[in-house]
This record gives sequence, C-alpha cells and structure tokens, in this order.
Amino acid sequence: MTEFEDRAQTVLEKLQRALASIIGEYGDPAIIRPVDICEFMGIDMNLAWKVSRLVNSTDVFSLGKYLPGRKAIGNFCVKALESNCSSRKVNDLREAFIDLEKLKRTYAGSRKELEIMLANLSVEERAGNDSIHRRKSFEGNCYTFGIQSDVQLSSVILTPARSGNNMLDICRIRGHIGLFLIRPDVPWRVASTYILDSTGKIKSTPHRDFLFPINDGEPPLVREFCSAELPDFGSVTSRSGRTSYFLKGMGMGKTSAINLFTAEVIRDTGILYRKSPDDGVALNNSSRTPTRKIVVEVFMPGEFSSSPYQLEMWSRLFCSDDMSQMTPGDLLPLNEQPVLFSAGRAPVPVPGVPEYCNLIESCFHNLGEDPADYRLLRLTVDYPPIPSSIDVLLGLPEKNR
Repeated sequence: MTEFEDRAQTVLEKLQRALASIIGEYGDPAIIRPVDICEFMGIDMNLAWKVSRLVNSTDVFSLGKYLPGRKAIGNFCVKALESNCSSRKVNDLREAFIDLEKLKRTYAGSRKELEIMLANLSVEERAGNDSIHRRKSFEGNCYTFGIQSDVQLSSVILTPARSGNNMLDICRIRGHIGLFLIRPDVPWRVASTYILDSTGKIKSTPHRDFLFPINDGEPPLVREFCSAELPDFGSVTSRSGRTSYFLKGMGMGKTSAINLFTAEVIRDTGILYRKSPDDGVALNNSSRTPTRKIVVEVFMPGEFSSSPYQLEMWSRLFCSDDMSQMTPGDLLPLNEQPVLFSAGRAPVPVPGVPEYCNLIESCFHNLGEDPADYRLLRLTVDYPPIPSSIDVLLGLPEKNR
C-alpha cells in the first residue's frame, strides 16, 4: 500500500465513523433512508443521499464521488447541533473534514483530482468509475479530434490457410457506425491492416485479398453495408510503402453520420499449429477514434476449440507503429470480461450495428466457410481510451497426429 493509499484509508474511515456516529443518534445508520435523514435533520435530499452513501459503503475508496464540500459539511454540523446531537460527535466530524482537506491539499491539489485518485483505488465501484471517467475523456477527445462514432466494430475471422500448407489466414472486418464530424475540415484515416513478426516488426510479404470488389483509390469497402453516400477518399503512402486512406469533405453533425465497413484477408500470416508450447497469435484491435463503444471479436475454427485465450488493453501513446517498443508499462486496466459463444451460435447480433449478421454471413460465404462451425469470442468496452489497442491473445492448437 502506498503512502497515499494508507493516509486516504485512515482519513476516509475517520470521516465515515464520525458521520455514522451522528446518524446513529436517530437509529441504525444501515436502515435509515436519505428521506428520513432529511426529516430528522432538516437538510436537503442531495446532502442526505451523500451522507447515506458515505455511512453505508463497505469500500472506503469509493467515497470520493460522494464527498460533500466545505459549505455542505458546515450546514450538516449546524443542523446536527440544532437537532440535539452531541457536540463531541459534531466536533469529531469537523476534525475528520479538516483531515480530508489536508489530504486533498497534500496529495491532489483539488477535490476533482482527489476524486479521480480515489476512484482508481475503489474495488466495488471500479468498473463504474472507469466508465464515468472514460466518458469524460471521450467528450474531450471528440472536441480535440473533431470526430466521433457510436460503435466501432473490430472483427477477425481465423481460418486454416486456403493454400492448405498448415498456415493461417486472417480476415479482418472493421466498421464505424454513426461516424460524423463535430469540427470542420478534420480528415479521418481509415484503419489499415498489417502483420508483425515475432520481433514486432512489420512483415512486408503477406498476400492481401479482398472479399468484395473494390475501386481504385479506395479502401476495401463492403459497399453493400456502408451508407449509400460516402465522402471522397484520399490516400497517403508512408516511407515503408504502406498506403492508408482517409475520408475528406465530410459533412458536420449527426445528419451527416455514415456507416463504414471494410473487409480484407491476409493470406499465410503464420503457422496454424504450434511448434512449441508458447506459440500463439496476438490480434491487435486499435482504437484511435473517439467512440461510445467498441466491439472486439474473434471467430475461431474447430482447430482452436480448446485454445486458451486472454484479452489485454494497451496504451499506444509511446510505442512505434510496428509496436516493437511496447513494454509492460503500456498495459492498461481492463475490467470488462469477454463472452464466449459456442459453435453453432455465431453470428450473434450486436446492438447498434445494423445488418451485422448479414455482414458476417456475407464475409463467411465469400471465404467459403460456415459460421456455424466457429466459436465466437466477443468483448464490449464502453468509451475505450484513445489511442489504445485491445489485444486478443490465442494459443495455437496442437496438430492432431
């Protein structure tokens, strides 16, 4: 436990005890409702609700977002004395609040920063706290980058290589639903797919196929499922020869929102069967666009029926494009849990993604595969931080002899 954690726990427990002691003058603090506190003490409902949460929480680090301000605590103390509460108990509360203010000044500087620091330490409300602060980040990033979407889809279909040489083909399906500009003249880059070798360097040899007809100067769009009218595309080629596309001339606002899907297949990306116990495949799902929800999923064939899997979220702030600079220090907390659907269940509809099942079935059809033969691993994350990557790590299967 760090110095801050130790000090915060002591201060918050002292504050909680002082408040519980005062509320205990009117009955069992665990039973008394906020409306009862209002009636007994003559305080407003908002303060009564915060006091009730502060008194009854079993996770002191979750108390940050319920802490009343100086004026509210002062009013509470006055009302407690007016309702004949012990002056000693009221003084204990005042001392506890002084300690809280000292904790704020010493370690955080402001009430808002203290709330954020405590939210990170909470156990019971950690997932909810993450969602709250990710949403705040989403709102700021929408303004900074001038664009947002309702849903980002990042789907992968793993198949034994069409070449039949015990290699792996990877079909990558990406989509943004409800994508629109909130600031004018901000170009948006359509994500590109690339394969890394075991050292993290980009491989230049994989063969790329397209499941649907494409036009020159455009990314591999799945036109049938995209919006009828799309903005123009521009392109940029890096020094390494990799070409990326971007949308230009987009209209502003929700009335100009578009749905955009791409699909491509990378052939012979790597070995299908493991040669050593640690052999696996890492599927990176980057998020660089402010979005309300990202859906990351992998369709796994029968060969992977017993393969172990793991999901991680990584910061992309410091790594190079080829991810060779990634370190454990870039790992971000991921509290959401994936859902695994057994073979025969896929595809499973995704709320907010129109014609999702038809899109997936169409991709499977063009691959010459049946989705009923595949297991589906899916993770949904609200307001993912950017730039980041949600990676799916799969162990390679052992070849049947």
